[in-house]
Amino acid sequence: MALLADSQLLLSPGKGDMLRAWMNKHLDQRCLSNRPKRAVYIGASNGDLPEFYQMAIEICAAWNINQVIHVQCVADLVALHPQDVDVVLLAGGDVTLGWSFLSQLPIKQWLNDYSADNGVFVGVSAGAIHLSNAYISEHSVAFLGYHAACIVAHEEREGWPTARAWQAWASREPQQVKKQGQLPLIGLPFGGGLLVDSEATLPVGNGIEVFQLERER
Repeated sequence: MALLADSQLLLSPGKGDMLRAWMNKHLDQRCLSNRPKRAVYIGASNGDLPEFYQMAIEICAAWNINQVIHVQCVADLVALHPQDVDVVLLAGGDVTLGWSFLSQLPIKQWLNDYSADNGVFVGVSAGAIHLSNAYISEHSVAFLGYHAACIVAHEEREGWPTARAWQAWASREPQQVKKQGQLPLIGLPFGGGLLVDSEATLPVGNGIEVFQLERER
């Protein structure tokens, strides 16, 4: 999966070369038949604004994908077989708005089946958070959890306030930390991201910030 802070690496020819090579490799591995490549775009986080769907079409064209299905309801997604979809794009926007759609049982089950079939995901901003977990209001919140760490996007200009709050909470509530595990929090700065597969975890573009908890003494 590709966890991205924003769409810069998807739209910039020079900056996005590493991401494009990674995507082409994984798409070639997934689409072994002669059928046309197919993408699913879920724009619930931005209210399904048509201009962002058009952006997704442009992005997918660079991967030689000409069929981009805009999923706006449960029926749109469950009509598709996971093995016939080569990449799923989760848009940025409002985390809560997007999760109200993604958390519907049929949607979540389809995405879990797609993940189990080694599906390729691209999550932008809120979409990256949905693919992983988050820290919100003194709790680690489990979203889809395909990447175990908590993710926060483009807070570098403010000094990563979510990371600071997470570290402060952990120092106050060590027992809760033990229950939830001591996984890191990963910050995605503007123009940055993380590529995750079974072989490696690679920072891309402007990279990532990794925040650890202090070990208990």
